[in-house]
Amino acid sequence: RERRGILVLLRAPGEPGFDRDDVELARKFSVLASYALAARYVNQNEIESRRLRQLTEQLRQSEHAAKRNADLLNEVVNVLPVGVSVQDRRGALLVVNDAAAAAYGAPAALLRGAIPFGLADSPQASQAEREVVVGGGPRTLLTTYKPVRIFDESLLVTASLDISERKTYENELSRRAFHDQLTGLPNRALMAEIVDNALRAHSRSGMFALAFIDLDNFK
Repeated sequence: RERRGILVLLRAPGEPGFDRDDVELARKFSVLASYALAARYVNQNEIESRRLRQLTEQLRQSEHAAKRNADLLNEVVNVLPVGVSVQDRRGALLVVNDAAAAAYGAPAALLRGAIPFGLADSPQASQAEREVVVGGGPRTLLTTYKPVRIFDESLLVTASLDISERKTYENELSRRAFHDQLTGLPNRALMAEIVDNALRAHSRSGMFALAFIDLDNFK
């Protein structure tokens, strides 16, 4: 192992000195000691190698388990019917599932790392409706923005829920509530609401203007 050793011959005080036979015997013992040390080092190296192999295998298994858990989490997030995305401080997308990618109009694989907007320009914790085009048609999304701090890192978590059917149902209910079913013209309830709004505006500003126009007969 590129190391040097010294074999020391010892004798009690008053005994005769060492002769050539003692020196020759010492040389043989030195060779034997060298083999013994080499065997011990080999044994230690084997133990260390076995320990390193065990640690390497444990790390490989841990890495495999961590990768499997990460892949499982990504797949779970990806199949959610709610659009989910996570952005870092710069605004780069760290996580984006298929539902969120559809709202952005690009595949999720291409969006990861992209910056749709910076966190400085993004809204604070809030909820808003927005119109997007998905699959060639207009859709209404109810989007929730929530800035969070995880592991000393500022993130923006966004969740979007498609409420297009609900909005269509609400619009249809509103149309039926404020329009005549036969003619489609505004009914008395809508007229009353228009007048009430005008009166409230008049009470605030002191001005009043109200007009009803029949667009079918208007020239």
